[in-house]
Formats: sequence, C-alpha cells, structure tokens
Amino acid sequence: MAGKIKIASTCRRCGAIRQNVTASAADSAIIEYIDSILRGIEARRPDLIVLPEMCDLPEGWEMGTYVHYIAARTEAVYEHVKKKAQELNAWIAYPTVRQLEDKTFRNSCILIDRKGKTALVYDKMHPTLGELEAGIRPGEAPRVLECELGCVGAAICFDLNYTDLALEYRKRNVDLLLFPSLFDGGLMQQMWAFTARAYLAGACGGCCASVISPAGEVLERSTGYFSEIVYTVNLDYELVHLDFNRDKLLELTDKYADSVTMRDPGGLGSVILINESAGRTMKEILEEFSIERLDDYLGRMEYIKSCYEAKEYEV
Repeated sequence: MAGKIKIASTCRRCGAIRQNVTASAADSAIIEYIDSILRGIEARRPDLIVLPEMCDLPEGWEMGTYVHYIAARTEAVYEHVKKKAQELNAWIAYPTVRQLEDKTFRNSCILIDRKGKTALVYDKMHPTLGELEAGIRPGEAPRVLECELGCVGAAICFDLNYTDLALEYRKRNVDLLLFPSLFDGGLMQQMWAFTARAYLAGACGGCCASVISPAGEVLERSTGYFSEIVYTVNLDYELVHLDFNRDKLLELTDKYADSVTMRDPGGLGSVILINESAGRTMKEILEEFSIERLDDYLGRMEYIKSCYEAKEYEV
C-alpha cells in the first residue's frame, strides 16, 4: 500500500565561481553549496530531496567554460552527493550534465537512493538549441522507477513544453514526477501534474521550489524569502470526475470522514480523494461505492462515442 513521503525541494542555485579556477577548486565550491542546502533541511528528515537543474554548474560561465569543466572534473561532487544520501537516509535527485564515452553530453537527473546507490538516470529528452549546439544530446526515452517513493519519473526544464511526455508518464502510472529546471513553467507545472495524474516536485533554480498535486493544485511553493520547502504528500490517492458521482462521493466522505479527504481544485470538474486509512486502499474504497476513476470514465466515454459513430449504440 502506497504511503506518505516527505519531499524537500530548493530553488537555490550554485553561486558564481571564477571561470579560471581549477576543476578541483570548482568541485570544492560546489560541494559547499550543496552542503549548505542540505544543512538547512536535514533536521526535518525528508524522504526525498530535489536539487535544481545543472545544480553542480556555477552561474554565469560561458558555455565553452562549462564544457571544459565537465570534461576535466572528476566524480567528486557525484560521490559526495551519494555519501550525503547515506548520511541523511534520504533519496536525492541530483541533476547534472554527464559526459559519455563518445564525448557527447547528456543533461541528466540522477536519483540516488538512501544507501547512496544510483537508482534511476533520466536524460532530458528535449534539450534547448543552446544545449544541442554545445554537444548535449537528447535522451532516448522516459524512464520510471518503482520504489518506496511510488512510481517515479522525471522531466527537465524545456521538457515541460511537450505534453506527449506527460501523457507517456500517465500510461506508466507514475505517482511522482521530479522536475529540476532553470525556468519555472508557471501554469505548465500544474498542467503537467494533472495530465500525468501525478505529484510534481519542482526545483527551479533561481525561480521557485514547488509541490503540485495530481489535480494540478499548488500545494506548496517557495517565496522570495526562503528558497527551500518541505511538504508531505500521500501517494494513496485517486482522481474522480464529478459526473454521476456527486451523491456517491458525499456518501463516501460521510462514511470515511476520519480517513478520506476530498479536495476540489475548482473549475476542473474532477476531485482528488486521499486516503489516510491503513486498512484499505483508496481504490478499494471507490469500488465499495461503485465510483469510477477519472481515466476509466474518460475511456468509457471514448468507447461510447465510437459506438455512436458506428451507429451501434442504443440508449
């Protein structure tokens, strides 16, 4: 049964570092930047920490300097982040630019587990023009991981413009999307979360940190005063359309008033139900009241429409 996870996210970017420093000196400065973020949230014992896109690249460098540094550096920062995941007993989403054996690059989000092991590597599928010109190549496919955090996927920055990727994650029943970025995306974060039917944990460097619900509702967002957020989400949830279900939903929330929360984001025509009960899943509770899940309802309507078009449906 899916449970709760505490998510920490930050929008704080690595500060400026002189472009003529050695790779090892840059590594040391970047490690201190990452540690300063972790020191600010470790007391709250998050299950997952999400860092911004390219979190281990300093601000303000020319692209050529970035490429030279990535080619020259060791894995000191990567190894340090893996060590911190062990120390904090937390998963860490570590976005970085990797150089492959063929000398090309990938803009990646590496998910490290509580034991400091690499659990998932997602390569940005839609690099920007500047990234492509610098040698960063697109990822080949979305990847997901089934783990204690639920079914996890990722998108990076410019990916947010391509909803086909969000739809692919919906097909794979993703519960949680990691979104490291260097742009906020605004409304698109909410659209992606609803399209994928998943929580979205955003870490947008220089913009904001956010947690969005599967109903597209902003649950937590950083402010101009604080760069880090910590928010607990419940993975035992279901989305339901209001058509033909309003009375049933009222019966359900009456019976399970102490364990089920219904949130209406407004204007959507759908609600999200979140289950706190340890004995039954949200899906099982819906079945008790013969309540159809959102995607089942939409799929059934597509079938009925096709029958009408074929003149095979009788009222």
